[in-house]
Amino acid sequence: MNEISLQVLTPCRFDALCAGGFLAIAMRTDAREGLIRLARPASLVLAASILLVSAFTTATQLLPDVFHGLRSFLIALFFGALLLDRVHAEAGDRMGRFFNHPAMRFFGKYSYGIYVFHGIIAFFFYDKQTEYPVASWVGSHLLAVFLQASIGVALSVLIAVVSYEWFEKRFLRLKRWFGEDAPLAHEVETKAADLS
Repeated sequence: MNEISLQVLTPCRFDALCAGGFLAIAMRTDAREGLIRLARPASLVLAASILLVSAFTTATQLLPDVFHGLRSFLIALFFGALLLDRVHAEAGDRMGRFFNHPAMRFFGKYSYGIYVFHGIIAFFFYDKQTEYPVASWVGSHLLAVFLQASIGVALSVLIAVVSYEWFEKRFLRLKRWFGEDAPLAHEVETKAADLS
């Protein structure tokens, strides 16, 4: 398998999916308070572990496939711990203010679309080798890469916003029919009968 497959195919991402599933279930149990208390120290330890594993793999090139998988798992745990810490943080703390900043909220709202579309745009640029004609126009390969990256980010964000506003939010409205607050079947039937 190639590097991209290892990063994106579902069977290769079960660690992140399982970490998210575990946290979603654990937050509905007696383990909730303990996990919230451990979230911040765990995120610091995990961040240091990610840096160490990355540095070790880069320096030694020893078992890169094994350490790539380990690093991906540590990253999944890190973001799980960070999410727990941020969701339950005091509103006035520095990190809370950072994540509640309008720019961060904007990117949070459109993050799924950015995630989906950035890879398509990056692959298009890579496949068409666009950096070379741009480099000949601007006279610098580094500047061409910077311009291409800037255009890729802008396109990703633009397409994500359009996708959300025209498509995704209609599906998000269906959430009211699922989960703990969803109406029971007999309530839906009663409302339908009242309307007719």
